[in-house]
Amino acid sequence: MVLGSQSEQQGKLIGQVLFYKSVDGITWTFQNCFRMPDVEMIECPDLFQADGSWVLLVSLMGRGMGEEPEHISYGAVVNFDAESGELQADSSTFLPLDAGMDLYAAQTMKDEQGQNVMLAWVRMPQPIDGEQWIGMYTLPRIVSVRDGRLWYAVHPLVKEQFSISCRPEYFVRGAVRMEAELEVNGRIEIGGYEIKRTGTMLCTDRTNVFPKDAERWLRKTQSRLSGGRCRLEIYVDHGIIEIFVNDGEMVITQVVYGMQGTFCCENVKSLCCWKCGELE
Repeated sequence: MVLGSQSEQQGKLIGQVLFYKSVDGITWTFQNCFRMPDVEMIECPDLFQADGSWVLLVSLMGRGMGEEPEHISYGAVVNFDAESGELQADSSTFLPLDAGMDLYAAQTMKDEQGQNVMLAWVRMPQPIDGEQWIGMYTLPRIVSVRDGRLWYAVHPLVKEQFSISCRPEYFVRGAVRMEAELEVNGRIEIGGYEIKRTGTMLCTDRTNVFPKDAERWLRKTQSRLSGGRCRLEIYVDHGIIEIFVNDGEMVITQVVYGMQGTFCCENVKSLCCWKCGELE
């Protein structure tokens, strides 16, 4: 059992993960503890193996800086001894699971192929206009390890739902999947949400489609591309945009409000679009 917790040391709260073992699921024996002194609390830990490596996902409270959200999901490749429950990792190696900074409480499960499929809670500052619910889930993502770092690609079964060719403007009437490749200074605007490539940086801006009075929510993101390509797989639905960059090298997921039926692009090498047949 992997349990998120906290302890108090010299008047300071420290986040920790506790490891227990049991032979019957009733009586549990404490094994070990992994602490992260730079956070107040660790929630929703998830420890699993991917591509021969151990991976730990954690949701950290109290790590945000400045205008960033305080509570974000992070992940890292770690060293773990299942026999002793000893986990070794530098807290600085834990990176946000998603550059949009709206995700929390990420958890994985196995699919029929044995792949690690992750879902996470997408937080919202307020309900969508005309709706009573608040908060939603991401699309299922496959977590893998490449060159010692985590990748998050959308599950292939998701792509199969988007089979009907359409125009990008169709997003105002249903879920849409887009594929695009941006050149340098390339730009896509979807209903007021902007995606732009500036040199080696990929930038997004949801200022025009986000509540102005919501504090400590990122409106703009800026992420460095590791190579020369900027291939995007974009999923747009009512109230959310999920952008998978270079087959899962990084993902940008953000809640949006009041998107308009507008679409434009500049310096886009290629663009194609499908709508979800299940919504017909």
